[in-house]
Amino acid sequence: MSEKATLTVRTDAVLKKQFAVLCDAIGIPVSMAVNAMIKQAVRKQEIKISALDVNGFTPSEAKELLRRVKEFEAEQARMKAMNFTENALDEADYYAENDSRRLNHEEVFAGLRAKINA
Repeated sequence: MSEKATLTVRTDAVLKKQFAVLCDAIGIPVSMAVNAMIKQAVRKQEIKISALDVNGFTPSEAKELLRRVKEFEAEQARMKAMNFTENALDEADYYAENDSRRLNHEEVFAGLRAKINA
C-alpha cells in the first residue's frame, strides 16, 4: 500500500454538511467519496462537473425554456387583448342594434373608451 497524504480543502460550511449528509445516505465516509472522485479523475484523465441548475437543466436548456415561457406569456397577453377586442366589438354591435337612437362611430368609440378606462 502506498504512503498516505493529507489533502486540506476549504469549502463552505453548509456545503460540507450537505456533502456529509449525502455520503451518509449513500453509506460511505466523506474521505472515501473524495478519494473515489480523485481516483476516477486520475484514471479517466478528466474531471466531470455537472453544470445543471437546481431544476436539472443545462444553461442552454434553461435559456431556451425561459425563452419559450416568455413567448407563451406574450401569446397569452395577445390572446387576452384579442378576446377583449372581440368583446368590445360585440358590445358595440349590441349597442348599435339595441339603442333606439342612431349612434355614429365616434359615439360608439367614446363609449368603448369609457369602458376601457373604467
